[in-house]
Amino acid sequence: MLIRRKKFDGDFAVVDFKEGLFKGGRLLFEIGVTPFEPVGEIIMSCEVIFFHELADHLSCKKKKILKRISVHANLTGTNYE
Repeated sequence: MLIRRKKFDGDFAVVDFKEGLFKGGRLLFEIGVTPFEPVGEIIMSCEVIFFHELADHLSCKKKKILKRISVHANLTGTNYE
């Protein structure tokens, strides 16, 4: 599965399912993904549409970014703010 053109199982440092519910033949959920790049946690709002009781379509869109991190490299190492 891909999220933002990245592999779900290898291109993120952390993947966290926040909450979800079934409504009208759809599964609606929020997922938090933290890529290896220092951008913080990205909260995605996702929807799975079912057809004949099988998952047929997945779509996600960015809802917000939490804990944005800035990184500055210097000669003595890396500082995190």
